[in-house]
Amino acid sequence: MQNDYRIILARHGENEDNANQILAGTRDTPLTKKGKEQAHQLAKQLIERGLPIKWVFSGHSLRGCETALICATDLRVPHTIIASIVERDHGILEGRHSREIPRFAKAWKEVDGETFVVDVPGGESHEKLCIRAKEVLADIHFKARMLNIQDDILVVGHGALNKAILVNHRNLSWQDVLHVGKFSNCGYVILE
Repeated sequence: MQNDYRIILARHGENEDNANQILAGTRDTPLTKKGKEQAHQLAKQLIERGLPIKWVFSGHSLRGCETALICATDLRVPHTIIASIVERDHGILEGRHSREIPRFAKAWKEVDGETFVVDVPGGESHEKLCIRAKEVLADIHFKARMLNIQDDILVVGHGALNKAILVNHRNLSWQDVLHVGKFSNCGYVILE
């Protein structure tokens, strides 16, 4: 089924955990001043690119909602919550500094100078994340059809979740999740 809209998939702005290099996962801290500025800059970039965004979606997280609401206000469009837009659960690593990944993770991988959790006690595996991301993408499409959206949608998500959504969109394997690029705070990609 061909959609009448494109999804602009963005990561939330910098939050307090990001600023302190803390693994947030399902934890929730507010945006920093820099994170709020990033959200305004994201909206400005989207306007300057001439993208016809008519709606902003996000999950319930404070960092995602704050980013989405700033963008929706700047873009002068509505904002809607999709409950399934939730970041990867980092298990016992949540709330810990990123330098502790090797100490607590069962497995991790270095990619482009960054350390990524592959397996951690109590956490969500990349395989399960990618399965869940497929459901999130279906929820986004369902909501877009319910709202009869025919222009672009800005979806504010999270780093790991967005990568898993991208893997699904590109019909890649869950093993590719670490190699589809990085979502910096308020970085975005257009799903064509």
